[in-house]
Amino acid sequence: MSSANSSSAITKRLDRLRSALSQAPASFVGIDIGVRQITVTSIGTGNEKARRKSDRKSALKWQSIVRIPLPVDPISTPSRQWIQQTIDTLVQKLPRTVDGQRIVTSLSLPTTWMHYQVTTANNLENCQSQCDELFQNSIFNSNAHLAHWPMKLADAETEPTTPVDNQPPTQDALQVVASTSNSAAIKIAQTINSLGYQVHSLLPHGAALVHSAHALTSIAPQSVAMLNFDGGLVAMNRQADDRSAECGLCRSLPALPHETLQQLQDSEPSNGLSLNDIYPWLSDIAAEIVATTQYSQRGSTTVNHPEILLVCGDIATISGVDSALAKLTNLPVAVWRYCGRSRPYQGTKTHAIGSDGTCAMSLSLAHQAAMSTQASEANAAEASS
Repeated sequence: MSSANSSSAITKRLDRLRSALSQAPASFVGIDIGVRQITVTSIGTGNEKARRKSDRKSALKWQSIVRIPLPVDPISTPSRQWIQQTIDTLVQKLPRTVDGQRIVTSLSLPTTWMHYQVTTANNLENCQSQCDELFQNSIFNSNAHLAHWPMKLADAETEPTTPVDNQPPTQDALQVVASTSNSAAIKIAQTINSLGYQVHSLLPHGAALVHSAHALTSIAPQSVAMLNFDGGLVAMNRQADDRSAECGLCRSLPALPHETLQQLQDSEPSNGLSLNDIYPWLSDIAAEIVATTQYSQRGSTTVNHPEILLVCGDIATISGVDSALAKLTNLPVAVWRYCGRSRPYQGTKTHAIGSDGTCAMSLSLAHQAAMSTQASEANAAEASS
């Protein structure tokens, strides 16, 4: 290499370094929109472009958490006002950004706004039509937005590696389909963008939870169950080893019975619910988790990692739920706990470990925003070098 070429290469590297050092540090935000509240969690780094690639994951730190109550009666009949009330609440109460601040965001919609099903790859077009009809005849009055991914690992090495790739699979392969209202998704994403956030993606709950579980908890589960008062889901990890995770079969889980929700609404905040209050419902949930696990594994010849069930959500914080689920499912159960050393302050106290499971979804969304952004930037940097 000539001295001129060498000098030019060094100059380009220095220019990239100066640009990286001058860029505002990025924050990655997960916005989990639920029925009762919106949970906003941020994780961030220093200037990640100036860090070595090997340091990037360890550099992520949990910075903040904000819970925004929604002015919706969660036990009332759903109405079209839900969507507008959610948008109005975002406009009024979503934390404001600072000029020049770079905030990359992933978001999820309420589980009650989502529909999961399993179909074959050659039936995806019909599935779109069916989902369009479903959401048009609902409170949303809208076509459906679909994402789909393989239920199981295929033998072919060309199988899609992320649930949002939507690459053409073999025609008889089983596909998991997650659908929601297209108009609601667009309105909410546009609202969040207008407030200074950069909406990177709308993710199905199972995809975010499964893909981020090991990085955020140091546990590589076979399945993740999100158990909330108003409904949840169970998602299977279809990856055959611990090096990475791939979301497979997802199934919605029902809300607590109406009487129990009424009891929760009428009780003092300090009282809450006990294991006895929810045990019959929990028994049904356990049966659904077992059935989902068996259905996901049918015909499989791969030996999966230890069959750990990772649980998160409101109900996961109730004392005794983990041990009860372990007995009912005959699976080892772990409650979702953030494994990082950095925790946000709430008032004068750090965020309590016992309530980590209630922000598992928003943290997973923030983590996925970070991983996708950093992967894109690394690819761009490599292409320009």
